[in-house]
Amino acid sequence: MLAGHHPETGAAPLRVTSLELAGPAAGDFQVDGTACQGRQLERDGTCTIELLFQPQQAGPRSATLIVHQNLPKPDKGTPVDLTGEGFSEPTTTELTLP
Repeated sequence: MLAGHHPETGAAPLRVTSLELAGPAAGDFQVDGTACQGRQLERDGTCTIELLFQPQQAGPRSATLIVHQNLPKPDKGTPVDLTGEGFSEPTTTELTLP
């Protein structure tokens, strides 16, 4: 699970109206923007968008997260490039704690 913050830096409040996944491997990514969607962000406010990457194929995978906001037309959303690497075999990572 990855989490990214969407900060508000403009003069007026920002409202995230919807989140969209697009691109060749959009199905490899799942987005949970419930903490942001429909919420009004004041200047310097943040909200967290969580992403889950579950690749369907081996090799490089890419998609675009599009964050739609209450910006004037013809705004098409703010794109965020997503990339990951799919493996043909499940991988295990060992972690040794002191």
